[in-house]
Amino acid sequence: MLTFRPFDHSDADFETIVALWNAHFPNFPASVEEMKYRESVREPDQFWGRVMVEEDGETIAMAFYGDPFEVDSPGEYIIHVQVHPDHERRGVGTAVYDHVVGTLAERDPAMLMSFACEEEPKHLRFLTSRGYESVMRQQDSRLVVADFDESSFADTVTRVDEAGVEITTARELDASRPGWRRELWELDWVLAQDEPHTAPPRKLTFEVYSRHHFDGPGYLPDALFVAIHEDRVVGRSALWRRLGSPDKLDTGMTGSARSHRRRGIATALKIRGIGFAAANGYTLIETSNEENNPMYTLNVSLGFRPIPAWLWLRKECRARS
Repeated sequence: MLTFRPFDHSDADFETIVALWNAHFPNFPASVEEMKYRESVREPDQFWGRVMVEEDGETIAMAFYGDPFEVDSPGEYIIHVQVHPDHERRGVGTAVYDHVVGTLAERDPAMLMSFACEEEPKHLRFLTSRGYESVMRQQDSRLVVADFDESSFADTVTRVDEAGVEITTARELDASRPGWRRELWELDWVLAQDEPHTAPPRKLTFEVYSRHHFDGPGYLPDALFVAIHEDRVVGRSALWRRLGSPDKLDTGMTGSARSHRRRGIATALKIRGIGFAAANGYTLIETSNEENNPMYTLNVSLGFRPIPAWLWLRKECRARS
């Protein structure tokens, strides 16, 4: 018999949800430290829940659900179910899904959102059989750092330098430019509005933004690169440590101000990041882009190669008011 209980934020529960995630996604491993951090920075008014599912004293599944992050989509809730591979094909996933949908029913959701990795087609079938339809394909890609040939981009780097664009780091800016983090926050809001999303983006407060971007266990102040031109913050690119994969770096948002696009700044920022990875012993860099985003084309030109993509799927529950 299945027993449902709330997630209790204990070390044991964090270890369990990380183990469940990693059993499904060994190529995208999570860590307890990262998971604890993500839970700790949720906004107080953000609706969010997890349920743990036990059978004979063993946790065999879990689900999370709540408000989507960084998008403005009233009436929409994200939901994700994971069953340990040893307990699949027994109706557990259906029972957990129905339990969570019942929990959300009191909120009268207009839409439900979920996601699936293409390397797990059974999860995709689980969602589509329940009426979910794909609304965005997020193409992940990977660069083998040792294979990168910087000489192919020497002209671009020279052009950016000769235009008077300075590329510096967060560590250097913390020491020399008070207020630069707010400048980056404003630039990131511009970039977020131009980036593909499943719904319109929501501007985070500076305080929430700061917790997410500067306080996490994966933050590397020497790998957050910022472009300055004529005393303006005009570009950015960041690499993050992945605690579950110490040989890999993840790429955060890369982009430039609308006034400074098509000048090679994003390419030069990316190249600085690859140089950081090489100098510090990282062997792989991974990133993720909506499949039609021009940034994906830039990544491919740098030598990134596609790995399994993620699909975002949505189910309509009622007409939105």
